[in-house]
Amino acid sequence: MSGLDRLKDAVGAQGFSEDEAELAPHLEEWRSKYKGHTPLLLKPATTAEVSAVLRICQETDTRLVTQGGNTGLVGGQIPLHGEVLLSTKRLNRIRHLDESGMTLTAEAGVTLSQVQRAAADKGLLFPLSLASEGLNYGEIAARLFVSHATVKAHLANIYAKLDARDMAAAVATALRTGQIE
Repeated sequence: MSGLDRLKDAVGAQGFSEDEAELAPHLEEWRSKYKGHTPLLLKPATTAEVSAVLRICQETDTRLVTQGGNTGLVGGQIPLHGEVLLSTKRLNRIRHLDESGMTLTAEAGVTLSQVQRAAADKGLLFPLSLASEGLNYGEIAARLFVSHATVKAHLANIYAKLDARDMAAAVATALRTGQIE
Protein backbone atom coordinates (compact mmCIF):
# COMPACT_ATOMS: atom_id res chain seq x y z
CA MET A 1 0.00 0.00 0.00
CA SER A 2 1.41 3.43 -0.93
CA GLY A 3 1.98 6.17 1.63
CA LEU A 4 -0.91 8.21 0.23
CA ASP A 5 -3.22 5.19 0.43
CA ARG A 6 -2.17 4.63 4.05
CA LEU A 7 -2.96 8.29 4.81
CA LYS A 8 -6.42 7.98 3.21
CA ASP A 9 -7.07 4.83 5.20
CA ALA A 10 -6.03 6.58 8.44
CA VAL A 11 -8.68 9.30 8.09
CA GLY A 12 -11.45 7.30 6.41
CA ALA A 13 -13.62 8.12 3.41
CA GLN A 14 -14.85 11.47 4.80
CA GLY A 15 -11.38 12.50 5.89
CA PHE A 16 -9.64 13.19 2.59
CA SER A 17 -10.16 14.73 -0.81
CA GLU A 18 -8.42 14.71 -4.17
CA ASP A 19 -11.18 16.76 -5.81
CA GLU A 20 -9.69 19.79 -7.57
CA ALA A 21 -12.65 22.02 -6.69
CA GLU A 22 -12.33 21.20 -2.98
CA LEU A 23 -8.54 21.52 -3.05
CA ALA A 24 -8.49 24.91 -4.85
CA PRO A 25 -9.28 27.24 -1.91
CA HIS A 26 -6.62 25.51 0.19
CA LEU A 27 -3.89 26.05 -2.38
CA GLU A 28 -3.85 29.84 -2.51
CA GLU A 29 -3.60 32.41 0.24
CA TRP A 30 -6.27 35.10 0.18
CA ARG A 31 -4.12 37.75 -1.56
CA SER A 32 -3.14 35.31 -4.34
CA LYS A 33 0.51 35.92 -3.53
CA TYR A 34 1.27 32.26 -2.74
CA LYS A 35 -0.07 29.35 -4.78
CA GLY A 36 0.70 25.70 -4.23
CA HIS A 37 -0.23 22.17 -5.17
CA THR A 38 -0.90 18.96 -3.31
CA PRO A 39 -1.75 15.38 -4.22
CA LEU A 40 -4.06 15.03 -1.21
CA LEU A 41 -6.07 17.06 1.30
CA LEU A 42 -6.44 15.31 4.65
CA LYS A 43 -9.30 16.30 6.94
CA PRO A 44 -8.86 14.40 10.22
CA ALA A 45 -11.72 14.56 12.72
CA THR A 46 -9.92 13.30 15.84
CA THR A 47 -6.54 13.63 17.49
CA ALA A 48 -6.11 9.87 16.97
CA GLU A 49 -6.41 10.45 13.21
CA VAL A 50 -3.89 13.31 13.38
CA SER A 51 -1.55 11.05 15.32
CA ALA A 52 -1.91 8.26 12.73
CA VAL A 53 -1.28 10.72 9.87
CA LEU A 54 1.88 12.05 11.49
CA ARG A 55 3.15 8.55 12.22
CA ILE A 56 2.60 7.49 8.59
CA CYS A 57 4.25 10.67 7.27
CA GLN A 58 7.25 9.98 9.51
CA GLU A 59 7.48 6.34 8.39
CA THR A 60 7.13 7.14 4.68
CA ASP A 61 9.10 10.42 4.67
CA THR A 62 5.99 12.22 3.39
CA ARG A 63 6.09 16.01 3.66
CA LEU A 64 3.06 17.63 5.28
CA VAL A 65 1.71 21.17 5.59
CA THR A 66 -0.90 21.94 8.24
CA GLN A 67 -3.57 24.52 7.52
CA GLY A 68 -6.00 26.21 9.90
CA GLY A 69 -7.99 29.09 8.45
CA ASN A 70 -5.66 29.82 5.53
CA THR A 71 -5.39 33.41 6.76
CA GLY A 72 -1.61 33.60 6.93
CA LEU A 73 0.24 36.24 4.95
CA VAL A 74 3.61 34.55 4.53
CA GLY A 75 2.60 31.37 2.71
CA GLY A 76 3.39 28.95 5.54
CA GLN A 77 -0.04 27.34 5.20
CA ILE A 78 0.35 26.66 1.46
CA PRO A 79 1.87 23.40 0.15
CA LEU A 80 4.38 25.14 -2.13
CA HIS A 81 6.36 22.00 -2.99
CA GLY A 82 3.61 19.40 -3.42
CA GLU A 83 3.31 18.43 0.24
CA VAL A 84 0.24 16.62 1.54
CA LEU A 85 -2.10 19.17 3.11
CA LEU A 86 -3.73 18.61 6.51
CA SER A 87 -6.72 20.82 7.30
CA THR A 88 -7.85 21.26 10.91
CA LYS A 89 -11.42 22.24 9.96
CA ARG A 90 -13.01 18.97 11.11
CA LEU A 91 -11.29 19.24 14.50
CA ASN A 92 -14.05 21.68 15.42
CA ARG A 93 -15.44 20.68 18.80
CA ILE A 94 -15.44 22.63 22.03
CA ARG A 95 -14.63 19.84 24.43
CA HIS A 96 -15.23 21.55 27.75
CA LEU A 97 -16.10 24.94 29.21
CA ASP A 98 -15.37 25.37 32.92
CA GLU A 99 -17.32 28.40 34.10
CA SER A 100 -15.82 28.55 37.58
CA GLY A 101 -12.28 28.13 36.30
CA MET A 102 -13.06 30.34 33.31
CA THR A 103 -11.30 28.02 30.87
CA LEU A 104 -12.33 26.37 27.66
CA THR A 105 -10.84 23.38 25.91
CA ALA A 106 -11.21 23.48 22.14
CA GLU A 107 -9.90 21.44 19.26
CA ALA A 108 -7.51 22.97 16.75
CA GLY A 109 -10.20 23.71 14.14
CA VAL A 110 -12.54 25.67 16.40
CA THR A 111 -12.96 29.22 15.16
CA LEU A 112 -12.46 32.26 17.31
CA SER A 113 -16.11 33.22 16.77
CA GLN A 114 -17.20 29.78 18.06
CA VAL A 115 -15.13 30.31 21.21
CA GLN A 116 -16.61 33.78 21.68
CA ARG A 117 -20.18 32.41 21.27
CA ALA A 118 -19.57 29.56 23.73
CA ALA A 119 -18.24 32.05 26.28
CA ALA A 120 -21.12 34.47 25.72
CA ASP A 121 -23.65 31.64 26.18
CA LYS A 122 -22.27 31.23 29.72
CA GLY A 123 -22.14 34.97 30.46
CA LEU A 124 -18.40 35.16 29.86
CA LEU A 125 -16.30 37.12 27.42
CA PHE A 126 -13.38 35.79 25.43
CA PRO A 127 -11.45 39.05 25.00
CA LEU A 128 -9.53 38.36 21.81
CA SER A 129 -10.72 39.77 18.51
CA LEU A 130 -9.08 39.45 15.11
CA ALA A 131 -10.24 40.52 11.68
CA SER A 132 -10.37 36.86 10.63
CA GLU A 133 -12.12 35.56 13.75
CA GLY A 134 -14.81 33.66 11.82
CA LEU A 135 -12.16 31.49 10.23
CA ASN A 136 -10.52 28.36 11.57
CA TYR A 137 -7.67 28.94 14.01
CA GLY A 138 -5.39 26.00 14.70
CA GLU A 139 -3.76 27.67 17.65
CA ILE A 140 -6.94 27.73 19.77
CA ALA A 141 -6.55 24.91 22.30
CA ALA A 142 -7.23 26.27 25.78
CA ARG A 143 -7.93 29.90 26.63
CA LEU A 144 -8.55 32.14 29.60
CA PHE A 145 -11.95 33.78 30.01
CA VAL A 146 -12.73 37.03 31.73
CA SER A 147 -16.19 37.86 33.10
CA HIS A 148 -18.10 40.85 31.68
CA ALA A 149 -17.75 42.69 35.00
CA THR A 150 -13.98 42.24 35.04
CA VAL A 151 -13.71 43.35 31.44
CA LYS A 152 -15.74 46.48 32.09
CA ALA A 153 -13.60 47.29 35.12
CA HIS A 154 -10.26 46.56 33.50
CA LEU A 155 -10.89 47.02 29.78
CA ALA A 156 -7.89 49.28 29.18
CA ASN A 157 -5.53 46.98 31.07
CA ILE A 158 -6.76 43.82 29.36
CA TYR A 159 -6.40 45.14 25.84
CA ALA A 160 -3.10 46.86 26.60
CA LYS A 161 -1.56 43.63 27.91
CA LEU A 162 -3.48 40.99 25.94
CA ASP A 163 -1.41 38.48 24.02
CA ALA A 164 -2.92 35.23 22.73
CA ARG A 165 0.10 33.24 23.93
CA ASP A 166 -0.51 34.48 27.46
CA MET A 167 -4.10 33.24 27.26
CA ALA A 168 -3.23 29.60 26.53
CA ALA A 169 -3.44 27.43 29.63
CA ALA A 170 -2.38 24.21 27.90
CA VAL A 171 -1.80 22.94 24.41
CA ALA A 172 -1.78 19.30 23.34
CA THR A 173 0.89 18.75 20.71
CA ALA A 174 1.03 16.01 18.12
CA LEU A 175 4.67 15.24 17.43
CA ARG A 176 5.83 14.23 13.95
CA THR A 177 6.19 10.67 15.23
CA GLY A 178 2.46 10.62 15.95
CA GLN A 179 2.87 10.80 19.73
CA ILE A 180 0.49 13.18 21.51
CA GLU A 181 1.94 15.30 24.32
